[in-house]
Amino acid sequence: GNKLLFKNADGIEIGSKTLSDAEVKKIGDALDETTKSSFANKNLGEVLKQQGLTLEEFNKLRLTDVSQLTNDEKALLKMIRESIPMPDSNTLMQKVIPASDVQKYLDGTYTQIGGFVTRAEDVTQLKTYDDIYNSLRLDYPDTAYDIVSDDTLAVIRYNTNETSKIQIPYSSEMGGVTTGADPFTGNGFTKATNGQIIPEYKMSDFARIEDGAQLIEIGKDGKETLKAIYDVDFGRFVPIE
Repeated sequence: GNKLLFKNADGIEIGSKTLSDAEVKKIGDALDETTKSSFANKNLGEVLKQQGLTLEEFNKLRLTDVSQLTNDEKALLKMIRESIPMPDSNTLMQKVIPASDVQKYLDGTYTQIGGFVTRAEDVTQLKTYDDIYNSLRLDYPDTAYDIVSDDTLAVIRYNTNETSKIQIPYSSEMGGVTTGADPFTGNGFTKATNGQIIPEYKMSDFARIEDGAQLIEIGKDGKETLKAIYDVDFGRFVPIE
């Protein structure tokens, strides 16, 4: 059957619940419909089934201010987040940058990656400017993005060998050290309210990127334009002529 146990971070049972077959199917259907990301499709449905959580219950947890969660709820959310393998040097990562930063990468002013990043496979379903803006919650205080006036943003798809700098951005309530104003969640997921479930990471420091990384401009309509490729010999992005 679908009788499932809630366990805390130490594996101690803290309650149990039975999901009907219909509820289990509903999780799968909902994930297929709304989130085409790798994590949502490969990991999340299975983990929610193991924990006896519906998708609705998980999203409520994900979108609740962590300061309002019980210790058991925090442990559950953390366990779900940590079911996702940490990136390694073979993991294609993605960093979103505002249009205003593109020239700085093209002229060699910027050559490394910092700040918030995702695994590329968790955001392949985000095609347009608005998809990316809303799913990654780029409406943070003093944001460099303007969903009304911007024509484009850009992404860097890259690998790095400095994977020890990639961390889950937990706030102090979740046992971490990352701080940030709303819409930062502190629970390792973005505060997307559009049906997307996006695990996020944060660089503890700027990281070098590997040969062949791509700098891609993305328009409001989702059109991608390859602008430059990282050349490790030059130590910078080389514009595509």
